[in-house]
Amino acid sequence: MKKIYLIIYTVLIVAVTAGIVFYFFTPKTMEFTSEEELSQEDVDNVINGLRDNILLPIEEEPFVAIINDIDSLVSEQPFYANASNGDYLVIYPQAARAIVYSLDNDQIINVGPVEFDTNAEQQQAVDVPVETFEDEVVDDESVSEEVE
Repeated sequence: MKKIYLIIYTVLIVAVTAGIVFYFFTPKTMEFTSEEELSQEDVDNVINGLRDNILLPIEEEPFVAIINDIDSLVSEQPFYANASNGDYLVIYPQAARAIVYSLDNDQIINVGPVEFDTNAEQQQAVDVPVETFEDEVVDDESVSEEVE
């Protein structure tokens, strides 16, 4: 009888551990209204407003989405810290650039690089951009500065 309880107890521990691992290590999808739900006129308004504020790739069609759940986005990525519900996420995949834009305020909230996972399972979810800045390394020989 003790053997049966030990087996049941072991199975329960394995199941709970697997559930915890699955929860914390599976990618989370973000709350966006996709481009399919936006009218072409809305997308054009966003791109034209954005074009007045920043140089955009010309030969690339962007992915445009409305941010719906800013609290969950901010908790997962600080990139969205100053954004609000109703702002737009514009992603240029070939240029690897993501832009958070407020059409209401005509203001760019944030710009950053974006990385796409090549894994087929995760291609349906939009990878969240991570803001990174690296100092440019300059060759000492190419820079000469006279100090007086």
